[in-house]
Amino acid sequence: MTTQVEYFEVVSDYTGQEGDSQFLPISKGEIVKIIKKELVWFTVDKGGQIGKVPRGKLRKCPPPSLENKILSNSISQTSISTSEIGTGTDLLDQTAVQQIEQIIPEKPEDKLNSSDSITQDSPLNEIQTSLLKSKTVIQPSESEPNSYVKIQGSYQPFHNQIRINQKPEYLEYDGYQIIKKFGAGAMSKTFLVKRKMTGELFVMKRVDYLEFSDKMRADEEVATMERLASQFTVRLIWSFPHETDLCLILEYCEGGDLRKRVWQLFAQIILALDHLHSHGVVHRDIKPENIFLMKDNTIKLGDFGLSKELQDKDYYAKAEGTKVYMAAEVFAMKKMDFCSDIFALGVVIFELITGKHPFLAESAEAMIERIRNDDSEKLPDWVPAELKKLVNAMIRLYKASYNSNNT
Repeated sequence: MTTQVEYFEVVSDYTGQEGDSQFLPISKGEIVKIIKKELVWFTVDKGGQIGKVPRGKLRKCPPPSLENKILSNSISQTSISTSEIGTGTDLLDQTAVQQIEQIIPEKPEDKLNSSDSITQDSPLNEIQTSLLKSKTVIQPSESEPNSYVKIQGSYQPFHNQIRINQKPEYLEYDGYQIIKKFGAGAMSKTFLVKRKMTGELFVMKRVDYLEFSDKMRADEEVATMERLASQFTVRLIWSFPHETDLCLILEYCEGGDLRKRVWQLFAQIILALDHLHSHGVVHRDIKPENIFLMKDNTIKLGDFGLSKELQDKDYYAKAEGTKVYMAAEVFAMKKMDFCSDIFALGVVIFELITGKHPFLAESAEAMIERIRNDDSEKLPDWVPAELKKLVNAMIRLYKASYNSNNT
């Protein structure tokens, strides 16, 4: 079976990528022959030179020898206006109807046709099967504003299926202004962005999308987010390709992540405790139940039933409070001072991070022994080094003095 050769005209210059020969420089007006189509990149032949160029730089055209013989029944692009998509299918020809049907996800019971290379018994999961199937979808037309064209390809990812209720103008990278960068990983970068038309804030996650393995990974992430969408998960708003990345537009969670929140809570509790100590008062019962969170996310320290003013001495010679938040030295030396509060706060922060007590034991004696042996639970690796250092210093505050008093 002979494959029909397709030709495309270059609509704007592309200089390639310096130092990477797989990307082919092209100039406006040149005619290239298509070898392979992907979502973002087309592999083309330009006078014997083969390389990748951005799909957005190309526009389909008739073969050079047939410039004056364009037949309506041989055109492989069929334009569909935005108004037609929105008002129904009665105004469309059968070809257009078939194109719109491609938008609707296939039902689970749909079978693969005999020409597919993957059988119903293939071990590949549903996502991989759908990705590898040859499928026709519609995409924004590059030559006609507010129109869509039919594209046939061997790889069409989920996010590329435009939904009827999805606004095409939201699927453009230039429609967003980058406010700041949140962070970067091995395969993605995350930014706070503002939608230029509305001023809405979103998070843009740019995921690698050049190699086939990148595409499989990114499309699976999109499919997973769509499948698990709920009030408990970050919402995926839109997704679209840009250069060598897939851009995921996500809802913006103004409160930040858990790591940021832990730092904020930690700093506020420290300030509250410092305020008490600056007035010569030891709280003596620092625990989660006595730390209160206000509507505006500020912290307030409460329950001063056991608090005491130290006055002219640097400790209070009576141990009271909640035992699991007492330092072992409080049990041993029967006195409480400012360090008692600091130790208890260190335990609270440790619990806030890990959900467990750093020296939890079955008895006071066993707890004292764990502290003397510096046998605390370990903070997770993801905890920032600065926070880890501070918390560890707080829960070991008594260690040196206790050992020196018991040698």
